[in-house]
Amino acid sequence: MRRRPQLQNLRPDQCRSRPIPQDFAFRPTTDVDRVARSLAVDVSVSDYQLWRALKTVEDDLYRLGRSLLPVPIDLLYTRRILMAAQSRRDLEFGDA
Repeated sequence: MRRRPQLQNLRPDQCRSRPIPQDFAFRPTTDVDRVARSLAVDVSVSDYQLWRALKTVEDDLYRLGRSLLPVPIDLLYTRRILMAAQSRRDLEFGDA
């Protein structure tokens, strides 16, 4: 029976994942806020289109959850962006 190597003794070629580069600067919350802000003020996207996109994403998430399938992280970010854009649009322009 082979013994599993200790984590401290692993060489880089034994690791499955690659180390994250030091200059990697992905900040999901910052990017979500930035994209949501630009989507909220975009006049080419109607309130209905924004609501419909959010409803479609939520339907997809529901189907994946009911099927016990893994949920792609991009779908969760998309939902968060659409929810934030819809909320920001409601605050800035009102429900008129």
